[in-house]
Amino acid sequence: MLSLAEKLFANASVIIMSLIICLGMAYLANLVGLSSVIGAFFAGIAVSQTKVKEEVEHSVEALGYAVFIPVFFVSVGLEVDFSLLNEQLLFILAFTVVAILTKLVGGFAGGKIAQFSNNRAWMVGAGMISRGEMALIILQIGQQNNLITPALYSSLVIVVLLSTLISPLILKYFTKKIY
Repeated sequence: MLSLAEKLFANASVIIMSLIICLGMAYLANLVGLSSVIGAFFAGIAVSQTKVKEEVEHSVEALGYAVFIPVFFVSVGLEVDFSLLNEQLLFILAFTVVAILTKLVGGFAGGKIAQFSNNRAWMVGAGMISRGEMALIILQIGQQNNLITPALYSSLVIVVLLSTLISPLILKYFTKKIY
């Protein structure tokens, strides 16, 4: 399909075809009961195996940062209900501590298995703390399928944000110990 798009004399035909492939694979994944994210991921793998990879990557990155990523974060933020957070404050704090410690210690263990020094192993753990977009995607899917209550959804989004914001501070601490 991308080879055919290259032969067309239309501007951005390769980019348009790659978006059609991405959205089509996302739709097919959704049809068979998988997350549309899985379909889009496999479309990305397929396109990355072609000679137009760099062209698509450059154009899709600009489109993603300009449109899709902000829309995704707005959709996540729209579902957060701060009125329920007072009741969940202890849960949020406890879960944030658990989230940070498990990633920190797990990353440290992985670093030690790879025979890193203690400080470098702690840096690996600190770098692993952030949960990022995939956690938010999973939360959103769970919430849309009524698997997560609004209070739990809001609390877990706050935990993801807190762990993401704290991660660079811990990483900076261990980086200073090495350099």
